[in-house]
Amino acid sequence: VYVEDNGSGIQEEEQERLCQLLKQAEKQKELYKNHVGIVNVHRRLKVHFGDAYGIRLESIPGKSTCIYLVMPVIKPV
Repeated sequence: VYVEDNGSGIQEEEQERLCQLLKQAEKQKELYKNHVGIVNVHRRLKVHFGDAYGIRLESIPGKSTCIYLVMPVIKPV
């Protein structure tokens, strides 16, 4: 699942900061003052589905941003 916009994108420094925040969230228990929602969703995906899953961010400054929710396809039995 992904959400993409064609807005101004995220500057490289902010992209790196958000990606680092997601990596830290995997190891830390406390929530953060900013981006609590994205950190919470990322951690929940990892807890429920494993380390291969979570949120991935891609952005081209001045062009677009895409946020991916990476999770497995679960077929009914």
